[in-house]
Amino acid sequence: MKQHWQPYIVGHRGARGIAPENTLPAFQIAANLRLPRAELDVRLSADRHLVVIHNATVNDSTDGEGRVSEMTLDELKELDAAAKWSPRYQGIPIPTLDEVLKQFGTTFHWHVELKSDENADVELLARTATECIRWHRVEKATITSGSEDTLRYVALAAPDTSRGLIIGSDVEARGEKAFQIGCTTVCVNRELLRGAAVGALRKFGLFLVGWTGNSPEELAQLRDAEVDAISTDRPDIALEWLRNNRIRPRLRA
Repeated sequence: MKQHWQPYIVGHRGARGIAPENTLPAFQIAANLRLPRAELDVRLSADRHLVVIHNATVNDSTDGEGRVSEMTLDELKELDAAAKWSPRYQGIPIPTLDEVLKQFGTTFHWHVELKSDENADVELLARTATECIRWHRVEKATITSGSEDTLRYVALAAPDTSRGLIIGSDVEARGEKAFQIGCTTVCVNRELLRGAAVGALRKFGLFLVGWTGNSPEELAQLRDAEVDAISTDRPDIALEWLRNNRIRPRLRA
């Protein structure tokens, strides 16, 4: 390990291990912990609003059922995004990207993951997301996706916006592809960050985000890979682990 390794801590979906994921309370916890970076997921509703939610359906994270892409914003707003949490968090709505950036826009460097269904209007998603980021004058943001085509649309809509490819397999080939399409960042599954894979990414000069580090064992894996940033559901645990190991996190995004 480099003697002066200093990773960023990225609050994954805000702080999804502490509060309901992708909700305003989760981002408030990330802000309270003074995290420099936070990640969220964006989808289009049936009436083309940008909503902050991870899954294609609302089934797992709310008290409702159905596909996000087939529900209007009004229908989505009727749901409780904290229904499966303790009473402390009951009655929390799914936020729009506009609402999140209005409250926390300049608080973090944002990792904005664009999510889409198979038949979704990806070009519209890329364009409206980048427009929303510009509208709120958010200067620090990286648009991420596991889809190369989505990131190409982002490049067309906002050429100066930083982009990151999410990699869950075939690290070396996907890392090279990220470089070829102009990405500055790769977000890589922790289990893939071994041996030659890390070296392959480094030769392209890519900013390396490792996910997800929630336990001491997982965090040690990411330390050994010398990632630039650790994406975590439990930023409180990650920060404590860094303190215990006398490692200083980077504080400026």
